[in-house]
Amino acid sequence: MKKVMRCLIALLLCACLLPSAVACKNNKPSIESGNSSDVETKPGNLPVETDEDGYVLDDLPNNPAFDKTVRMLYWEDVENVEFDVSDPYGDRISNSIYMRNLAVEERLGIKLSFHGTAGNYGNLDNFLATAQAGSISGDYDLFAGYSMSGASLAINGLCLDMKTQKYLNFEKPWWPESLTSETTIIDKLFFASGDISTNLLHMMYVVFYNQEMIDAVSLENPVELVDEGTWTYEKMFDMAKGMYVDTNSNDIADQDDQYGFSAGKMHYEALFTGAGIKTIEKNNLGWMIVSPTFNSAKTTKLLDDICTFVHGSDDGFYGTTFEKGHTLFAIDRSYYAMIHKEEMSFTYGIVPIPKYDTIQEGYATCLGNPFTVYSIAKSSVIPDIAAATLECLASEAYRKVTPELFEATMKYQYSDVPASARMYDLIRNSVIIDLGRIFDKELGGYPHTLFSNPIAKNAPESFSSSYRTGEETMLERLKTSINPAFSK
Repeated sequence: MKKVMRCLIALLLCACLLPSAVACKNNKPSIESGNSSDVETKPGNLPVETDEDGYVLDDLPNNPAFDKTVRMLYWEDVENVEFDVSDPYGDRISNSIYMRNLAVEERLGIKLSFHGTAGNYGNLDNFLATAQAGSISGDYDLFAGYSMSGASLAINGLCLDMKTQKYLNFEKPWWPESLTSETTIIDKLFFASGDISTNLLHMMYVVFYNQEMIDAVSLENPVELVDEGTWTYEKMFDMAKGMYVDTNSNDIADQDDQYGFSAGKMHYEALFTGAGIKTIEKNNLGWMIVSPTFNSAKTTKLLDDICTFVHGSDDGFYGTTFEKGHTLFAIDRSYYAMIHKEEMSFTYGIVPIPKYDTIQEGYATCLGNPFTVYSIAKSSVIPDIAAATLECLASEAYRKVTPELFEATMKYQYSDVPASARMYDLIRNSVIIDLGRIFDKELGGYPHTLFSNPIAKNAPESFSSSYRTGEETMLERLKTSINPAFSK
């Protein structure tokens, strides 16, 4: 009877989701990036098997009937729904996640068992301690944690090399190559993400722009600048000059005034990624090293220019004000539009984080840290089944969740400018992973603080001395703990 009821619920939800599924039919995620493409071939030009809507299918066996419970430890203080959805009658995104989980259980003959614990940035130690305790007692098969948790799990020997596990196929579109190739260290992959994490899409950094303010003073169209390849940070700041108005006439620059640009403390780092600067990268042997671009003339100039504009003029605001309708440009994660949709009664659009200069080839999208990376617990007694579950969760998310979240919702509901749908595609295609952000905790926090502190304190000159101290710590930790963990 219980199974019949679940099937009835599934049918009802399918009917509810059908309109958006039809609307997204031609917006198939691509092989390379998870977005639309008509190229569907495997290496060697072998055809990729697809469903009736053109979505790529996985290689998992049909009806394996594993008859096991797969236990997942996840971070329960996640910012947006992603894991266990018990109520099938919530919002459309929650419904699609419910359908994904149901499909995985039905396809593999398993039961998903979700175990939550605090694990966001402030609770990383708790998540690691819970994972360690669970590994000793054999409580978990999968880990799903805040982006920085995967590095700690790997360094502490708590997860398996996913590249050696049966059933996982990292050539499939739900595992974006740009992510998996970067997080493969010395030919080992201990954590991965992609369509399986709804929060990865929510955390893409964008520039929001107020179309009404642009029209009011006849500024250039940001979308056209993007298309021309001339959308740079200097262009953005130049357009934002002269926009300040003391709206409330209190002679104080506060949140109620009009600005040309605003961004909160954490969000300025997106400009460094957008400029092609990395903190940590890999050498030709696959070992992690401090990036030569970290302490570069480009970094110094960017710090100087940001501080000059934000702290040296009234046109920039160090904080978040865009939702009030009187800020021209703002940097934030894409889900900012979801949070403030009801407040933003004005016309707004989105474009990528600007380039450093016009010579730079393409745009680069930074990911906010609160997305999820997934791992297989080394202590699992059913690693093959855990791997199959991970593959199935990602595969079903690619077909059920991503079309609902990205194609039907983000691209068409979280912007008022039609061209923003195309901009979202460009932004998603240009996501860049900086290993320093993933390994920030294990590197003493320096990849983050060396950028953010000089801006927060309006002291760009402090970068050089702080960098010397930070580099020493980072090099030591790479040598003694991080690289050795991947070379075993």
